[in-house]
Amino acid sequence: MLKKFYLTAREAALTEKSTCLQRLQRLAVARGAVFLAAVLALAGGYDGSAGLAALGAALLFVFARLVVCHRRTARRLVLLTARLSVLDGVLTRFDGRWRDLAEDGAAYLAAARPQLTDLHVFGPSSLYQYLCRARTRAGRDRLAAALRTETPTGTALALVRARHAAIEELAAHPQTALTLEAYGALLPEGQDVAPLLAALSEAPRRLPRLRLAACVLLPAANLAACAAALLGAVPLLLPGGLIAVSFLLTWLAARRSETALALLMPLVQALGAYERIFLTLERAHVTSPHLVALQRVLREGVGAAGGDAAAPGRSASASLRLLARLAAAVSWRSNFFFSFLANGLFLFDFAAGLLFQRWCRREGAQLAPALAVWHECEVLLSLSTLAAAQAQTVFPTFLEGQAPRLAATALRNPLLPEETAVANDAALTAGTTIITGSNMSGKTTWLRTLGMNTVLAWAGAPVCAAAFSLSPLALYTSIRVDDSLAEGMSTFYAELLRIKEMIEAERTGRPLLLLIDEIFKGTNSADRITGARAALTHLTNAHSITLVSTHDFELCDLEVPGGSVRNAHFEEHYTDEKIAFDYRLRAGRCETTNAVYLLRLVGIVDEEPT
Repeated sequence: MLKKFYLTAREAALTEKSTCLQRLQRLAVARGAVFLAAVLALAGGYDGSAGLAALGAALLFVFARLVVCHRRTARRLVLLTARLSVLDGVLTRFDGRWRDLAEDGAAYLAAARPQLTDLHVFGPSSLYQYLCRARTRAGRDRLAAALRTETPTGTALALVRARHAAIEELAAHPQTALTLEAYGALLPEGQDVAPLLAALSEAPRRLPRLRLAACVLLPAANLAACAAALLGAVPLLLPGGLIAVSFLLTWLAARRSETALALLMPLVQALGAYERIFLTLERAHVTSPHLVALQRVLREGVGAAGGDAAAPGRSASASLRLLARLAAAVSWRSNFFFSFLANGLFLFDFAAGLLFQRWCRREGAQLAPALAVWHECEVLLSLSTLAAAQAQTVFPTFLEGQAPRLAATALRNPLLPEETAVANDAALTAGTTIITGSNMSGKTTWLRTLGMNTVLAWAGAPVCAAAFSLSPLALYTSIRVDDSLAEGMSTFYAELLRIKEMIEAERTGRPLLLLIDEIFKGTNSADRITGARAALTHLTNAHSITLVSTHDFELCDLEVPGGSVRNAHFEEHYTDEKIAFDYRLRAGRCETTNAVYLLRLVGIVDEEPT
C-alpha cells in the first residue's frame, strides 16, 4: 500500500502550487512595471539621451526574461495541477470515493459478455471504474480488452506474464509512475488521435518540387523587395505585387493546407504532453522485459517512412517535438494580424501545410507505434492500481497443462474495503460445490470474488489474495439475470439460456469455471429442484469447476462419499436477538435459515408463526 507516499506527494504538490501562484503574481507585477519603465526610458532616449535609450533597451531585455520566467512558471503550475488531479484520483481508491469517478466503462457494457455484467466488470461501481487511470480513448479501449480476456494461451499468456513484471516494477517506483500519469493528465479527456493517424496514411509520398521552391524563393523575394523599397531602390509596387502573389498562392492551396492545419490546431496541448511522456519513458531506468521492449520502440524509432533516402530513426520524443513545434506555430493563425503578415510575407499556411506533409512522410510511421507504447503503459498503470491501493495482493500462478484447479489463500473481493473485507480460502478441483447459507450471509459475494479475481488474473493484474493459482479455465456465470420486455423473455427463461450455454461449453471438453447464483430462482421450488438436479448432472464432470449457491437444502443430498459433489456454507449468529454474519466459508451444509427473522425485522410478520 502506497497511501503514505501519495499523501506526502500531494502535500508537496500543494505547497509548490501555492509557491507558483505567488511567484506568478510577483512576475506579473514586475513584468508590468519593467515594461512601463522601458517605455518611459525609450521615450526619454528619443529626445537624444543615449543613457536613457540604453536603459530602455536593457529594460526591454529584462522584460523579455520576465516573460520567459512567467511562461515557465505557468507551465509548471499547469503540470502541478495535473499532478494533484492524479493524486486525488489515486487517493479515492483508499476511501471509497472512486465510485464518483466519471470514467466507469459503461460504454463497454453493450459489447460485454454476460459474465462481465454479472461480475460488475464494467459500469457504475465496477472493477473497470476502480482500476482505470487511462486518459486516452485507445488506452481505455485496451484496458477494457484486457478485462475481457478469455483464458489466454500462447502469445496472450506471455503478454499477461510480461505485464506482471512490468506492473511490479511500476509499483516499486511510484514516483516514475506518478510523473508519467501527471503528463498523461495534460491530455484532453478521452483524447483520440485517430484523425491524425488517418491523415498520416493519406499523406503524399512525394512533395511537389515547385511548391517547395515557392516556399523558399517567394518569402526571400518578399523580404528583399520590402528592404529595397524602404531604401528607395525600387517602387512600392514591386513588394506589393509579390505580396499579392503570396496571398494568391495561399488562397489556391487553402483547401489542401486547411485540412492539415485544422487538424493540428486542436492538438497543440496533446502533442506537447506526448512529447513529455515519451521523453520520460525514454530516460527512465527500467529492467522488466516488457518495459524494456516498450522503451526500445521509443528510443530507436523506425527510421524514414519513405522518401528518396532512408534516414536514421529519431527517438519518438525528438520526432514528436518537431510536430509539436509546428502545431504551436500553427496555433498563432487564430491571431488575425499574425495570419495576415505571416501569409503575406512568408506564405505561412502554404509552408506549414508542406512542413506537415514532410513530417508525415519522414516521421509519420513512428507515431502509431509510439502511441501504442503509451496506451499499453496506461493499461499497466491501471492494472497496478490494486498493488498501489491495497496492502496484500499477489500475482497469480498459472498451472498450464494441469487438471482444472483454482487455489487461493485469503482471497478477498477487490471492490470491498480491504480493512472490512473478509478473506476466505479456496481449493477447487473438478466437480461441483453446492453453497448454502441464509440471506445476506455472503454466498453471492463469494461467487463474485472468485470471478472478479479470475478476470484480474487473465488481464495481467495482481489479485486480492495471499496466494492464488489457477489452471486455464473459461469463465461462465449466471448471477445477475434480468428479464427482457423487448424480447418477451422472463427471468427464468433468461437463466435457462445461461445454463444451456454452460452445458454446450461443457460438451466441448474445455476446462470451465462455472458460477451459478441461486439456480433457477425464477420458478417454483419443486420445478427448481428437479431442474437444478438435471443441470448439475451435466455440469458435474472431470473438466468443470462448478459452484452453485442455493436455498434449497434438498440439493445438498447430491453429496455422497467419494463423489464429485461437495457442500459448503455460510452461517449467521444472533447476539441480543440481532443477526450478525462472519462471512466465513465452512465445509458442509447449512443448518439454519433467517428468512422469518428478516420478515419480522421489516415488520411484515408480527411474530414468529407456531
